[in-house]
Amino acid sequence: MRSCAPTRVSICSALLLGCLAGCTGGGSDSKTVADSFLCVFFGCDYTSLCTQTGDPFWCGLAEMPVPQPVPPPIVCEPTETPVELTCDDGLDNDCDGLIDNQDPDCPHLCGDINRDGVVDELDSDLINACFGRAGPGEGCDEDAFAGSDLNGDGRVTLPDMATFALWFGLPPTGTPPNCAP
Repeated sequence: MRSCAPTRVSICSALLLGCLAGCTGGGSDSKTVADSFLCVFFGCDYTSLCTQTGDPFWCGLAEMPVPQPVPPPIVCEPTETPVELTCDDGLDNDCDGLIDNQDPDCPHLCGDINRDGVVDELDSDLINACFGRAGPGEGCDEDAFAGSDLNGDGRVTLPDMATFALWFGLPPTGTPPNCAP
């Protein structure tokens, strides 16, 4: 293998000359990050440069992992717009980042007022905040009120509380006003 790189020029110049002339390295001892980029640009191979020259600079670069390209993000293509209409298929049909029952476009499941998939103390806190109301208000937003009115009569009263107690601890199914277990 011939060596074309003069000893009095920078490694960038030597690599440029070397790559253009088919050489594999050489040059002065003053190497920089720019040299490594130039090497990659012209298709030089760090491993070959390391093998040919034994230079710790190229050998160190040859041992570094090669970054892999990041795959492009999956683009959601809505099948339902402008709102989620199918609320039991496990898909984000309207591409708003919310799936089925988590999406405010879908009705609440019976007792799952906070839409987390379980009927628990967090739901109990929400129905208690809405108790006695005939609509949303302080401490009881529109979504919490809609999930708390389990019989669909427009008010959160004792029948709703009794129905909630029957659902407590069970997996939520059904939608208000059809919440009688």
